[in-house]
Amino acid sequence: MFQAAFTQLRSSAGGTLKVLPGEYHFKTGRQTEQAGLANLLISKLNDVKIDATGAKLLFEAGCDGVFIEDSRRIRLRGAVMEDPSELSGYGRMKLVDGTMRLILDRPLPAGLSINWVQAMNEGADRSWPQIQAKAIIPPTDPQAVRIDDRTFAAPGFKALADGQMVSVKYTWYGKRAIFIRDTNKGFSEDVIFDGVNIGSMRGIAVMLKTRGRGFAVVNSTLSASTGRPYSSNYDGLHVISAGGNILIRNNAFAHTGDDLVNLRSIIHKVSNIKPNSVTLSNDARMMRVGDEVAFFTATGEYIGRRMISSAPPLGNSDTIAFGLAAGEPINEAVYARDINITPRRFAVVNNTMANSSGRGMLIQVPNGLLKGNTFRNVPWVAIRMMTSYNPWLEGAGAINVRVTANTFENGGATLGLNYATGIITVLGEVTQLKIPTNIHNGPIKIDSNKFVKARSACITIYNAKATTQEGNTCTS
Repeated sequence: MFQAAFTQLRSSAGGTLKVLPGEYHFKTGRQTEQAGLANLLISKLNDVKIDATGAKLLFEAGCDGVFIEDSRRIRLRGAVMEDPSELSGYGRMKLVDGTMRLILDRPLPAGLSINWVQAMNEGADRSWPQIQAKAIIPPTDPQAVRIDDRTFAAPGFKALADGQMVSVKYTWYGKRAIFIRDTNKGFSEDVIFDGVNIGSMRGIAVMLKTRGRGFAVVNSTLSASTGRPYSSNYDGLHVISAGGNILIRNNAFAHTGDDLVNLRSIIHKVSNIKPNSVTLSNDARMMRVGDEVAFFTATGEYIGRRMISSAPPLGNSDTIAFGLAAGEPINEAVYARDINITPRRFAVVNNTMANSSGRGMLIQVPNGLLKGNTFRNVPWVAIRMMTSYNPWLEGAGAINVRVTANTFENGGATLGLNYATGIITVLGEVTQLKIPTNIHNGPIKIDSNKFVKARSACITIYNAKATTQEGNTCTS
């Protein structure tokens, strides 16, 4: 039904699709051009408004929900969407004959696994403590031993306390409610989600991986479905790449299994350097002839820029040899960043971000404003401004960023590191979990923010220049 309507809109060069109120069950996926299956595929559409007020989209096929590729000027309004599968649950730890066991409240659903067990606060408010004992079991590790359909044992469970209430993820990342992803030939831009309400999902709720300009999430919510601890099992909103402006305004995000929002960009690894060519990896398929690429040393120091002059036909590899136009020498380059797929500006305004199991916001891109937001019960760092060369290969630094007039309630920080963090933390990461000696961020202005019932330092700053703090209040 939806695909037939999209075909008609494509032939008529745009228009409005009114989705009638009711439940829509998506039980099969449709093939996208390069990234797998999607429940609802929006491909190569322009100038389309989808009004889904009163419609509930139930993604039951185990693939991405709304998938947008190579589409421009798209507005989706009013939909409720979730994966109704039981993707996370509650449990309690129990020491039995010297072995720590996980006792689930309900049997583990068929086909799923124990991937993440995390200490949780008692009560019905879905909140997590600052000191977060947890056991992470990726698919590549030995899996938890099933004793019965509710009882499991694993060596990592010894990190958790006897009797501890826990939240449990039954997926290792997985599919998204909304995924904007370019093909090798096109891009999406001017995409708006307005009044969209997302429930529990197996992976990240909203992911953006595009070269296009203009993306907005406004007046929307993300919260856990009934009976589930998590909304998205991992990040809420995750921007991998974008070529223009990003607006996040008047939303309420909660209950994420990882960061509520991550605004980042891609760092590529460099190899096979020649005078006018270089091999780049880590999502190198996103790059195009004509892009301007900045190069950096092993310590993250800027070397210079070169233009991509040639590229081979793009296949499935993310490691690609590019020709470069003549320019500055890059013999010492270890890392690179494509300027054309780094977000230009962002605004995060008047949002509520609450009760995540991890951090609030990661700001790893330049030229932005965070204003008038409320962060509540975020156990780790509420706002982390940074770039991580190793291990995450993401970020362009928090440069020309202002954090103003935000409220932080019952905020915490990441504990157990070899350096201190605060509710707002600025840092660089060239080597994992170590503070480098050079500058990676700034200018930054942090002003007129209010910290209430702080459980840690309010502001901690490393690796930044031209940083201003004024008019902030911090009470514990």
